[in-house]
Amino acid sequence: MITLDEWQTRANNTTPPDLPEPLTRKQFDKLTKPQQKAWLNQRQATVGLPWPTIITPQISAILDDLDNSFEARDRKIGALNGFILDGDSGIGKTTLIDTWAKETHRKLIAANPERVDVEFTGYAPVISFNLPEKPSPATILRRISDFIGIPRTKAGGLDWLRANTINHLKHLGTEVLIIDEIQHIEFSGRKTTPAGIACLKDIGNALDIYMVFVGSNLKNTQLLSAETQEGASPFAARFQTTELLPVVSPQIDTTWAAVIKAVEKNLRLIDHDNQLHIDAADLLWESSNGRIRTLTDLIRRANHKAIRTGDEELTAEALDSTTVDRLAHLAA
Repeated sequence: MITLDEWQTRANNTTPPDLPEPLTRKQFDKLTKPQQKAWLNQRQATVGLPWPTIITPQISAILDDLDNSFEARDRKIGALNGFILDGDSGIGKTTLIDTWAKETHRKLIAANPERVDVEFTGYAPVISFNLPEKPSPATILRRISDFIGIPRTKAGGLDWLRANTINHLKHLGTEVLIIDEIQHIEFSGRKTTPAGIACLKDIGNALDIYMVFVGSNLKNTQLLSAETQEGASPFAARFQTTELLPVVSPQIDTTWAAVIKAVEKNLRLIDHDNQLHIDAADLLWESSNGRIRTLTDLIRRANHKAIRTGDEELTAEALDSTTVDRLAHLAA
């Protein structure tokens, strides 16, 4: 789990990775030996850097919905405004929310310069963390406290921890609380509000704060169940809800080819022709089941292998022999 300082440093850093210029074999061969060595060293140093987020039409629409929902929220204490993002594991929900969170952080920082000091420590407009399995209310509150940097103490019980956390959120002017892996709160089978959701309600009732819940297969839980309107469901009814879906087959739509082209822009292989969107679109879709995160992971692994072995290109055969995550195998 990252800390507030680490999060704010990442959110405020908009400088893209300094990748070396892509070179063809012909261009590479024209370089002097020292120039070739320098280019290869630069590539090796940057090959593991994060690649830019790919914004598909669906992701763009969800980002717009998030902006509209947040900006049009009911600005009062206890309003319990929020957004729920559902979707299969490994589909890119966390990346989408991280993109929105960082942009929202920067907007709020720019709109409230009087609250910001040199280190950005007096104002924390956006707080983001994920939940472990079966979190108790105390676990949720400690996740928030650890992110903020509140020293742990044995003083006081749950009521004290809740009040102390809420007071720190007030002091930091927190406007957005993002919670990933929300499905880890036990919803199913309950006829009363789960303790974890009750804890989040307490925070929402005490603050003017916008909550974003991110999770997998939430429609199968009481949180979004249409059949169960007791317990947690009325809480979720106040939130806008949407689902992130896999990119459809290249046989149906051209979005998948555009996604592959966007990923390929990050490759720095000497003999690669950047034609995967033509030569391997079906293979890559079948291997990833339309999951962008899985596609990126697959191409990154094949890229590393091509550098390590000296092959310097990605072929359909190389991609087909590259192992992908278990979720993609099960979905295929």
